[in-house]
Amino acid sequence: MKSPIGEDITNVFIVEDHNLVRRAMGQMIQRTPGLSLCGEAATAEAALAKIPACKPQLVLIDISLPGMNGIDLIRVLHEKYPSMLLLALSGHDESVYGALAIHAGARGYVMKGKREKVMEAIRHISNDHIYVSDKLRAILDGTV
Repeated sequence: MKSPIGEDITNVFIVEDHNLVRRAMGQMIQRTPGLSLCGEAATAEAALAKIPACKPQLVLIDISLPGMNGIDLIRVLHEKYPSMLLLALSGHDESVYGALAIHAGARGYVMKGKREKVMEAIRHISNDHIYVSDKLRAILDGTV
């Protein structure tokens, strides 16, 4: 079965410490043709323990996590699984944390609460593109 992003079913893992947000994201993933929720965790440490068995192609990562933060988790996952697609999610200003997430290995950065942007970002990074806002792109390009 081909997904809307042009590939077979994509297994997605969610790392988010807020249960309601994690549940809502999981439901959104499950309702999207071509995507399948293979696992979730509330902490980076739990994610590192569960991800090897789940084998996701894509991991959605909140950058504000208890214990190890999401930026450090992105760095660890990127080093351990270089082909894994990592998408940073945050309520924090992208001009502060977005570049850190991208430099750590994330393929995109999306502000929380923008559901349609999360799905757009998933499509972009699944097609080997970086997904960031114009503001963050200008920061990364050094024009701001």
